[in-house]
Amino acid sequence: MNNIGDLKQTILAASAAVTATGNTSGVTLPSEPLGTLLVLLDVVNTAGTNPTYSAQVQSSPDGSTWTNVGSALSGTGTNTATGKISIDAKSLTGLQLRIAETIGGTASPSYTRSAQLVTRQQVFP
Repeated sequence: MNNIGDLKQTILAASAAVTATGNTSGVTLPSEPLGTLLVLLDVVNTAGTNPTYSAQVQSSPDGSTWTNVGSALSGTGTNTATGKISIDAKSLTGLQLRIAETIGGTASPSYTRSAQLVTRQQVFP
């Protein structure tokens, strides 16, 4: 986790190959964020025919009940994509976040992706 003033950067999903639909591990935020959360997602297609990728950020109060927050990010084809998902902190159902990923296509589609979360924390003088 890196701090830049009142901004906090957290790894939400380390760079890894994704070959099947699933969820990243949950990350617990250290404190309640303010304003807008920004998820920065880098995705590179590495294999497959007609590959598709979709990412949806989810929030949970307990690590077992997950709710979609923000808009889904999706793409098709064999290109590199960088996207961002803005989330209003008031829409969170808890301080745990994860990404639900959906992979589609034929001939063993594969993506390499990483995701970072940038939040604004309250700073007391």
